[in-house]
Amino acid sequence: MPLHPFHLLTAPLETFVLPNGLTAVLHRFPSPAVGLAFYMRAGPAYETPETNGISHVLEHMLFRGVPAYPSSEALTRALDRVGAEANAATFTDLIVLSCKVLPEAVEEALTLFRDMVTVPVFAGLEAEREIILEEFLEDFDEDGTLTAIDQLSSQLLYRTHPYALPILGNKAFLERLTEDDLRTHLGRFCQPGASVVCLSGDLPPTLAVRAMLDRTFGTMPAGDVSATATVPPLPPFRGPRLNWVDSPRSQIACRVSFLGWPLGDADFILQKALVRLLDNPSGSPLRQAMQDEKGFCYSLAVGLDAYAAAGAVHVDFSVKPDRLVDALYECLRVLARLAERPPAADLVEHMVQQYVKGKRFASNDLWDFSGRVGFRALYPGQPSLEEEYHASQQVRPRDLQRLARRLFRPGRLGVTLVGPCCGAHYHRVGRMIDRFPG
Repeated sequence: MPLHPFHLLTAPLETFVLPNGLTAVLHRFPSPAVGLAFYMRAGPAYETPETNGISHVLEHMLFRGVPAYPSSEALTRALDRVGAEANAATFTDLIVLSCKVLPEAVEEALTLFRDMVTVPVFAGLEAEREIILEEFLEDFDEDGTLTAIDQLSSQLLYRTHPYALPILGNKAFLERLTEDDLRTHLGRFCQPGASVVCLSGDLPPTLAVRAMLDRTFGTMPAGDVSATATVPPLPPFRGPRLNWVDSPRSQIACRVSFLGWPLGDADFILQKALVRLLDNPSGSPLRQAMQDEKGFCYSLAVGLDAYAAAGAVHVDFSVKPDRLVDALYECLRVLARLAERPPAADLVEHMVQQYVKGKRFASNDLWDFSGRVGFRALYPGQPSLEEEYHASQQVRPRDLQRLARRLFRPGRLGVTLVGPCCGAHYHRVGRMIDRFPG
């Protein structure tokens, strides 16, 4: 199948660095709005168990006002006036603030975002603290047991590494967190050299955009990026490992995980391709076996952790307790078979076609391309977006078999279960994963 050229996918993506070290990414295409996103390296990856959760609180508090608009309501109205639909999120290794704005208001929006990440007033900390403490309840059952399967699986795989820390954090610390703590954290982590600004849509000429960025984010002092310069290595993982959290519910939530490879690994693109094959709504051997043939689960998802120091592939599904053992066996059987023989050529070709289609559909998305380039600028050492696009189209069945042999090994396997636990099923599941891939 001939390659779909990158230049037919998008206009050239522009990247430049301001004198203070801030990286800017421009993604141009016709659009009635302009997308603006600010990324900075922060999150649990750079926290300790004692300070865990401070990045998430900081992300919330950045919307609580700036000197010109010193309350959350005043700031929200200011963002509304520039057409902004603003949002933010904290991930394990970054914070992102994003919005859509009217094209004529780009510089005003940049100024607002600059002030939010440099001079926030941190009004209403007590109210925001109560909101965040309420969020904690979503991750625990009525007995106070942690039941968030993504967090439990991170603890299983990453052990004592900061990647195992929850985004919501340490409740005891958050109950006594002060404004001074937030200011110290912001001053340490919001550095131009560890941040990226992305603009997408119908943008002015590059010189005009650069001038706007110089007048706004270019005023940030260069700072010190040492706080996020390195991530500690992952502690040794010896699988297979099982963590079953007993919790009353009608189904058992299952996550089958394999410790994979970090962003800079030579096989990382193949790892993503394997996830696409397994998660494809049409043609996935996992979906065919577990849903179409056996009817084990209503929903099934295959996902990926992608970090600078680690990675993992996850299979998520929920089943009735009496079908757990059979469903888990079928899942492991399909994965083991991929390591034994390559997937059918037509399935791989279909996966590649779907990948290209998805990228073409996303080529005028306000976040997709600029965000992916921005993430690469935030965590360098990865192939460029164009290199990945071409390499992903050249994946062949035997490439995926080789990757599966490397990935689907007992020493990399961790199984996390949340739901009603009985001793007989626990021992059967334990024996099953101990014998994997047999």
